[in-house]
Amino acid sequence: VSGLRKQNSELEATLRANQRDLLATTQRHAEEIKTLESKITRLEAYKSREGANLEYLKNVIVNFLTSNDMSSRRHMLNAIATVLRFTNEEMDKIQKAK
Repeated sequence: VSGLRKQNSELEATLRANQRDLLATTQRHAEEIKTLESKITRLEAYKSREGANLEYLKNVIVNFLTSNDMSSRRHMLNAIATVLRFTNEEMDKIQKAK
C-alpha cells in the first residue's frame, strides 16, 4: 500500500508538472497567434496600399506618355520617381536623356 501511495504521489506530481507545461505552451501559442494575426493584418494593408499605388502609377504613366505639356510631364516624372524610388543617379540619367 505504501508503494502505491508513493507511486500515486509521483504520478500526481508528474501530472501537475505536465499541466503547467501545457498551460505555458498554450499561452505561448496564443501569443504567437496574436503576433502572426497582427503581421497578417499589416501585410494585407500593405498589399492594399501597394495595389492602389500600382493603379496610381499606371494612370500617371499613361498621362505622362500622352502629354505634350513639359511642365506636366516634369511633375508626372517626379511622381513616377517617387513611387518607384528612383535614385539620384537614375534621375540624373533621365534628365540627361531629355
